[in-house]
Amino acid sequence: MVLKVIVRYFGALYEHLGIFQDLIIIRSNRANINDVLKEVEKLRPELRMLKDRMPLLWVFKNGRQVLGNEEVSDGDIIWIMPTMHEGG
Repeated sequence: MVLKVIVRYFGALYEHLGIFQDLIIIRSNRANINDVLKEVEKLRPELRMLKDRMPLLWVFKNGRQVLGNEEVSDGDIIWIMPTMHEGG
């Protein structure tokens, strides 16, 4: 089985990557968020460098914040965004 997941980039990730979304294809019948992130890093190796500068990334699946062990299904939409900071 193949899982197709849309990954969307927000905030500084969008600015640095220069792209809004990718279609990630996972050749397995089971996968979780960590698996998706590994595939994203293969497709966008510059993300690994960005993670060093933005160590905390928020990940959402279908509009709900999730952890890395959250299972994904075919057609899920994953959002990745850095934390937002409001100075004061």
